[in-house]
Amino acid sequence: MMKEVLLPEISENIDSGDVIKVLVNVGDKITLDQPLIEVETDKAAFEVPSTEEGIIKEINVKEGDKLKVGGTILKVDTSAASNGAYKDSANQQESQSEKKDEVKTEEKDTNKSETVAENVEHEVISNDESNKNGNDNGSINPEKDKTLSELQLIDSLPDETLKDQRNKPLNVLIPASPSVRRLARELGVDISTVKGTGSGGKITEEDVKNYIKDNLNDKKETVEKNEIVTVPAIKSVYKNSQETQIEKMSKVRMITAKTMSQSWNTIPQVTQYDKADITGLDEFRKKYGNAIKEKGGSLTVTSILVKAVSSALQKFPKFNCSIDLEEQTIYYKKFYNIGIAVDTDRGLLVPVIKNADKKTLTDISIELTLLAEKARNKKITPDEMADGTFTISNLGGIGGIGFSPIVYSPQVAILGVSRGSMEPVYSEGQFIPKMMLPLSLSYDHRIIDGADAARFLRYLCESLENPYILFL
Repeated sequence: MMKEVLLPEISENIDSGDVIKVLVNVGDKITLDQPLIEVETDKAAFEVPSTEEGIIKEINVKEGDKLKVGGTILKVDTSAASNGAYKDSANQQESQSEKKDEVKTEEKDTNKSETVAENVEHEVISNDESNKNGNDNGSINPEKDKTLSELQLIDSLPDETLKDQRNKPLNVLIPASPSVRRLARELGVDISTVKGTGSGGKITEEDVKNYIKDNLNDKKETVEKNEIVTVPAIKSVYKNSQETQIEKMSKVRMITAKTMSQSWNTIPQVTQYDKADITGLDEFRKKYGNAIKEKGGSLTVTSILVKAVSSALQKFPKFNCSIDLEEQTIYYKKFYNIGIAVDTDRGLLVPVIKNADKKTLTDISIELTLLAEKARNKKITPDEMADGTFTISNLGGIGGIGFSPIVYSPQVAILGVSRGSMEPVYSEGQFIPKMMLPLSLSYDHRIIDGADAARFLRYLCESLENPYILFL
């Protein structure tokens, strides 16, 4: 029996993903839960497992494709699963990178002309560019035959533009000639947003150009905070250099760049520094580490910090809130989800320990070990990186004596951890060697004052210096 394997629901508000790698071949035998493809979304990159077992008869995707939830990944003959007539997919995956894709379907030309638009806005290339260029397909030209209804026209659109067009009101005629529409497409302008000044409200070429000029002036005045632009000089200097390697940014890197730019430009951030004496913490870890290890976890400074932070957030609720200046509102969250920054070969990923206040140190240690492993092995899902209320970034395993982490909006604080070292500490008339751990707390100064930040960080230091208080 021939069955289709579909892309399952990924996460809330995510309806598609980019195929970054195909892990199987036609003719392979696949089993339940065997990884088929790697998919990347705005939130994560992960492998999609098989929901069927049998012989692959047809693969419907290739690297670079945008696949919607419910879209067909491949077709499999389930009746052939038991007769042994197959190729071993494990032996075939090693040669996957050497095989070429089948004849590619002709794609739309989405390259923009090097016109005024390049001087107006140097946007980072995204996979949604084809959607922007496709918006014009849904507009009805009043000079053409009007017997075809807008509903029929929308139904005939490509998948890439269908979603955008369904959100537009029906029975709206956009008065513009084909040449004006073509100019708008080349300049990356949604013609439905342009106000016509011609006879009867008709949109002219001058209207499109004025629309761009107006947007340029607005951008100069407002300087959009969350938008990433490229500097023309960089492109002209390095693009044709023989000593420069040029590559597209991955989606994870793009999301990181946009998020960090937005946070840096919208949040007035201050960083508070302190050091914790963790000499006694080593004894604590030695005493309880083996018991946690036997249960599949690892008792690390990070796992102890997760427990300590969840306790501190309850004592200092401002650090677990979000603010809305437009509504002049503060949202105090009564749940404590701690994000842990994990270094991977694809960039920085932040899995979240949810409801950390309700979990034991053993539970946190086990879950943290599992999430970190899943993040590095491309098994992490968007849901496992969502809804964080506070973030910890621990670079102690790499090195450094301190750094200023960037607050991750809409959170209002983030804790940085650097490498601990032995230092002489003066106590009771003498210098005593102590293992000191540098901590740095960056916070949103719009809602958190410096004195509150100092108290919060001191509370964390005291928790590390005497970890037993976390269990009181």
